[in-house]
Amino acid sequence: MRISSNQMAQQSLFSMLDQQAKLSKTQLQLSAMRRILTPADDPTGSSRALELDKSIQQFAQYKSNAEQSKLRLSLSDATLGEVDAILVRVRELTIQAKNAPQDATNRRAIAAEVQERLAQLVQLANTQDGSGEYLFAGSNTRSQPFVHDGGAVAYTGDQVQRQVQVGPTRQLAVDHSGFEVFMKIPNGTGRLSYSADPANTGTGIIGVSLRDPAAYADEAHRIDFVANADGRAGYVITNTVTGAMVQPAPPQVTAGSDISFDGVTVPYDPAWAAGDSVGLDVDGDGVDDHRLDFVTDASGALAYTVTNTADNALVVPAPGELVEGESINFNGVSVTFTGQPRPGDSFTVEPSRPQSVFESIQRILTALQSSGDTPEGSAAFNNIANRALDDLTQASDSINRIRGEIGGRINALESELDMNASAVLELKTSLSQVEDLDYTEAVSRLNMQMLGLKAAQQVYVKVQGLTLFNFL
Repeated sequence: MRISSNQMAQQSLFSMLDQQAKLSKTQLQLSAMRRILTPADDPTGSSRALELDKSIQQFAQYKSNAEQSKLRLSLSDATLGEVDAILVRVRELTIQAKNAPQDATNRRAIAAEVQERLAQLVQLANTQDGSGEYLFAGSNTRSQPFVHDGGAVAYTGDQVQRQVQVGPTRQLAVDHSGFEVFMKIPNGTGRLSYSADPANTGTGIIGVSLRDPAAYADEAHRIDFVANADGRAGYVITNTVTGAMVQPAPPQVTAGSDISFDGVTVPYDPAWAAGDSVGLDVDGDGVDDHRLDFVTDASGALAYTVTNTADNALVVPAPGELVEGESINFNGVSVTFTGQPRPGDSFTVEPSRPQSVFESIQRILTALQSSGDTPEGSAAFNNIANRALDDLTQASDSINRIRGEIGGRINALESELDMNASAVLELKTSLSQVEDLDYTEAVSRLNMQMLGLKAAQQVYVKVQGLTLFNFL
């Protein structure tokens, strides 16, 4: 085989350049501390490294989402803590206003602070976070959710609860809508609501409790005070949903049987129906002095009542006798009265309904501003104040429940952050195994390559001197 001098020189040059290329690559690997510099170095490993790096970037975004969510939830919790403090203060002022020594002038002074607390509450409901987003606006975070217009506060946000991705398979709610926090609070006791007719003229003050929750039918009832046979106030309870008289039980109409009372007999008429009335002349002077009214009783049957039209006293059935301090029980509900209701006074007991915390405070504010110094005026104020205290209790309970949910979410975020950090550590470990450089091996390889390059350079010098012309 014939090998020319030029061929030998070229082979030496290529060998030297090859050693330089290997040395350069090793130098780059050492400076970057990475084994894979280009996909060509390890196509499979490079692909795996890209997947791992993408996952690490995703977890970085999850971490950012979780940290921002934690800040927002912490701010919400702090804000609701201030809201609850306002409710506690308004409750204290309401109790103070109920004290007997307080007169109308003092209550109006108390009303001034309550008004300021209401304005402060609206301000807290419109709290913004560091980025200018409203905490309690639902998804309309750039629009002010609560507008105070005169005595009413309107909610203009929506009821959407935003979810944020804080992990590969975990989404977490980062807020509560203002509707849920401030507007959707059950009034009264949570199951029962009660009120006195503003036109009442007596000093009766109502108190209610749920005696038997299983027997409560969630229907509204009205307690009307009427004159009984001796002129004193007695009570009649009517189901305002069905219109049926509940207490006292009116006598049922028996088909074919006449109606008799106090020596008076009314012949049976098959045409009688609920809502009909018949005038009666009991004393025989030719003028009707009693009225026979046909009603529906609690079972839905046709029944009747008899009223003395001279003094509007209920004769049949005898109205319930009110004993101060003793309870009136019906439909699983227990009702007590203090003070003296008068005939014509009326009270309502009905299922609780959603009511805003602003409305609850506005009701007590209006009562404070308009209360009178008479016994009747004090009774009217106390009826409103008692209901307001129950309303405020429900509002505080609702706020604290939501704060409990927020605390649970913050704990969940912290756990998610810990799990994400562990996942990122595992991913980085896997990425290191795929692309990181074995420093000891690379340094040894560098020394070998430098030695090889030096040998190639020396060979190149010697081969250059082997030309035939040097021996001629």
